[in-house]
Amino acid sequence: ALHRPEHALDLLAFTRALMVLPAEPAKGHSPKLDRWARQALRQQHKRLMRQTKASLREGSEGRHALRLRVKRLRYALDALGSLLAPDVLARQSASLTRAQTVLGDLNDLSTAQTLLAGCPLPERDDVMARIDTELARHVRRLPRLERALLRRAPPG
Repeated sequence: ALHRPEHALDLLAFTRALMVLPAEPAKGHSPKLDRWARQALRQQHKRLMRQTKASLREGSEGRHALRLRVKRLRYALDALGSLLAPDVLARQSASLTRAQTVLGDLNDLSTAQTLLAGCPLPERDDVMARIDTELARHVRRLPRLERALLRRAPPG
């Protein structure tokens, strides 16, 4: 469904609608909206904390699930960020982007490993050795990534 032109058009329409929203909340904006946004972000943050503790020890599937959780929180921050202080938003977004990049790289390497496993070409062994080296290098970064995610203060 994601590859269909209708999906792309819907996504463009949604993005266009978001872009015309005012950058600053109107005077007298609803404090209920602020409370709801902060609560929604805190909920996403709690889910990320729970998933971080479990996922990094579950191999590539766990890391992929954590990457998706990080992405969800980052998108929520992007959507609700106008209700946060700019410096808080920048810090939160930067740390989530770094985590998403590391986890995405690991996912790409794991996927490449899986795809190459059945390759009959003689070069496969050399490529697999390079992938293994890169995977090991990235996996060594996971404890630091885990500490960084668990130290994150809830947004808002």
